[in-house]
Amino acid sequence: MINLANKYLLKYKTLLITVIIVSIFSSICDVVSPYILSNFIDSILINKDIQNLTNFIIIFSSLAILEIIFNYFSNISFAKLQSKSIFDFNVNLIKRTQKLPLKFFQDNTASYLTQRINHDAYTIISFLLRNYVNVICNLLLLITIICLLTKINFILFSIFCISIFIYLIIYKTFKKKLKIIAAKNIEIQNKYVSTQEAQFKNIKFIKINVLYKFLRKKLHQNFDSLFNIIIERTKIAYWFSTSSKIINHIFNICIIFIGSILVINDKMTVGNFIILNSYFKIGFSNIAYFLNLGSEYQECLASYERILEILNYPLLQNGEIKINNISKIKLENVNLEYNKKTILKNFNICFEKGNFYLITGNNGIGKTSLLYLITGIIPPTNGNIYINDTNMKDLNLDYFRKYYISFLEQEPTLLNDTIKTNLTTNIKYSKQRFKELIKYVGLNKIFKSNHNMRTIIDESLTNISGGEKQKISLVRTFLKDTPVILLDEPLSALDKKSIYQLKKLLLNAKKDKIIICITHKNGLEDIADKIIDFNKLHFL
Repeated sequence: MINLANKYLLKYKTLLITVIIVSIFSSICDVVSPYILSNFIDSILINKDIQNLTNFIIIFSSLAILEIIFNYFSNISFAKLQSKSIFDFNVNLIKRTQKLPLKFFQDNTASYLTQRINHDAYTIISFLLRNYVNVICNLLLLITIICLLTKINFILFSIFCISIFIYLIIYKTFKKKLKIIAAKNIEIQNKYVSTQEAQFKNIKFIKINVLYKFLRKKLHQNFDSLFNIIIERTKIAYWFSTSSKIINHIFNICIIFIGSILVINDKMTVGNFIILNSYFKIGFSNIAYFLNLGSEYQECLASYERILEILNYPLLQNGEIKINNISKIKLENVNLEYNKKTILKNFNICFEKGNFYLITGNNGIGKTSLLYLITGIIPPTNGNIYINDTNMKDLNLDYFRKYYISFLEQEPTLLNDTIKTNLTTNIKYSKQRFKELIKYVGLNKIFKSNHNMRTIIDESLTNISGGEKQKISLVRTFLKDTPVILLDEPLSALDKKSIYQLKKLLLNAKKDKIIICITHKNGLEDIADKIIDFNKLHFL
């Protein structure tokens, strides 16, 4: 866990060194201040000199001012270091998660994963940053105080050592419970937030189907689980902290009692009694710190184990070969199983450049799965897919998808951004081609009447129609101008005129491309070079 966090914390060494220096200075002030105070009191009681009072005020004020200045820079440095490190950690976790197979996302919603990554990255970085120096400083402070106590009074030193032993027993007693409850709390809290988000996500669908009560019922169910965990965690945390407080109070009473007797019998000065009391408080504070550190560590450990699940999850296979062109795509003895259901079995087919393939068949028979297999997003359970003569397993799939695949999905996904961004992001294009396609599909008229390129598409897509969404996705697909074009139900939201325009686009494009189209709607059979009926699994 430390090595994982150090990767991000050590990136900003100047900020980290600043935090370390101030922490050390603060610890020195904690030790020196009681010593100065005790000497001052003893000096006043013996000499009754005003000059001593003046010196004390100057020294104490100087220390206070320095501590304020140092703490200001420490807080600023801490905030900068924490924010930057958490962000870097977050970005790397997101990057890793995006490369995982689709199977990983089946039971994890986007909201849940967002909450999980944010929480776990924050917990680990914050925990280690807070305690990076504090552990050493508190440990050194504790050792210093123990050494000072041995010189002042051996009995009091023995009492202090006994208190440390009892604190360790308390932590060991609660250790397992703290870890289990922390893990449960994190998981249920993330699921509850996901359910909260579901109350507003796809609001149009919720309104049309009047799903308010259904979604609120799920919210109540998740809250009940969260509520029970909160109460259980509060009880454990209360008894954990109360146990340490009881021990603290008992030993404080012992120290005051023994120290007072020593002062009464002139075996200890008032100043030494004050310094003894101060050091005991600092000592108990240090012990409490390590006790709380143990509690925080268990919660941090739960977050670390969840991050390891992401880091250790097998990545989607990605090779290194970058192809120069595509003349054919061949599936050889391909089997595909999904959720223990056989989608394709011993499937063989070859798609060649210069052809427009039309795929038909019943729902759930594997047509869309075939397109995902060709993109490499879903790997086959068995069998091989060849791009030209290169096995897809050896291809750099990110490069392949970026430069060789254009995919219009059945339900096109648009970004919560401007129309221009949705049309052109990550695509190299000419302005002339862009204008031609906009006009070709009829988007130019829409832009004049309702929208412009700077119109932001809202998250739930309520400010554009289904036809507009389909046309924006069509323009993007053809603007990308890749050797392979995959279309999943491209006619679903288009009118007759738009279908006619699409047919012209397909005829013009297919000469040097492989175009594969899935459709249930009649209208493209007359331009298809080959029709593949999945109900029969052979060419018609």
